[in-house]
Amino acid sequence: MKNENIKFAALKAKGENHEIFVPVSSNKSEIPKELFEKWQKISDLTAKIVNVPSALITYFTEKNLEVLIASNTAGNPYKQDDKDSLSIGMFCETVLANNRSMCVQNIDKDDFWKNNPHAVTGMKSYMGVPIKWEDGEMFGTFCLLDSKTDKFTDDYLELLLQFKDIIESDLKSILLTEELKSQILARELSIKEAHHTIKNHFSMILSYMQMQSIMPAAEVKSVLKDLQSRIHALSTFHEKLYKSHDGLTASLDAYISELCKIILKQLVCTESRLIVNIDNIVLKRNVSVQIGLIISELLNNSIKYAFTDCDETEVSIEIKKNDNKLSIIYKDNGKGYPDIISTDQKDSLGLYIVKIMTEQLGGEMKIGNNNGAQYSTVIPLP
Repeated sequence: MKNENIKFAALKAKGENHEIFVPVSSNKSEIPKELFEKWQKISDLTAKIVNVPSALITYFTEKNLEVLIASNTAGNPYKQDDKDSLSIGMFCETVLANNRSMCVQNIDKDDFWKNNPHAVTGMKSYMGVPIKWEDGEMFGTFCLLDSKTDKFTDDYLELLLQFKDIIESDLKSILLTEELKSQILARELSIKEAHHTIKNHFSMILSYMQMQSIMPAAEVKSVLKDLQSRIHALSTFHEKLYKSHDGLTASLDAYISELCKIILKQLVCTESRLIVNIDNIVLKRNVSVQIGLIISELLNNSIKYAFTDCDETEVSIEIKKNDNKLSIIYKDNGKGYPDIISTDQKDSLGLYIVKIMTEQLGGEMKIGNNNGAQYSTVIPLP
């Protein structure tokens, strides 16, 4: 997949007849103020130790090489925010193009460097190292320049490399901080969405309780069992959610399987066979909870009406994903639906709830008999 944030910069490097194209990202994080201050101290200290007028940290963009940090030293011809267009043969271009350190002890001994654009500043020697982001993309350079020749030693190069490691560690921390901020924001949004989902579904449970508030005493136990299964549909999902690898999504297969086992264990006295055939699907939270509530209602309906005269109870659930659609088929081996059945609220509250929730997901409920009761629907996925 093409990354629209990756661009390429053209560099003119010593020893190359053609421009070298180096990837540069346009969506990296900004440098915080405290790092600017830290890097300024590093540049000033390095210039003082090596006794040169110029220590620079440069920043690499698609079109320019910019001076991000310039040492506060006497005789430094560069200042912060200076910039040069690329592909003109600067020292740092060769460092970036070759991705390695470079030392030029005397520009007058090489025609390429003698004619480089910065010769007019009076700088006669150069030493620079590349600075990279953690992903390997170039950030810029850390370099030293002096008006004297034959200045730089291997010890000075080692010093430069040590400070380069510190700067690259700082860049790594920037990306890590941004990643953590994004994860925290996503989790905060997830928690808000979870609270909203829980509120909506518990409101539905309360509405169900209100609809059942006038009932014969003999039916109280049955209604309490219904409420218990609905609450399990919510609590089981959120338990799976919090145990998931990212705390944001949960496997539909694991969720539905565990939910059905809990309901069957609590509400069915005889041994029940549960057949679950669900694709490995991870859905948006509200869709998963809604499907769980639908299955919970259907299973409760089977337990209450289908299995009254059935010694060996069996429930099968098949959920398949095909393109952008989700196919759900629920079956039991009970006595099936009556020839004439209404999904009106007054006649069958359970099926009425299933119908409403199916419609909320954009599907159409179909019920019938197939060696027992069968429910099916196709739900469009966003």
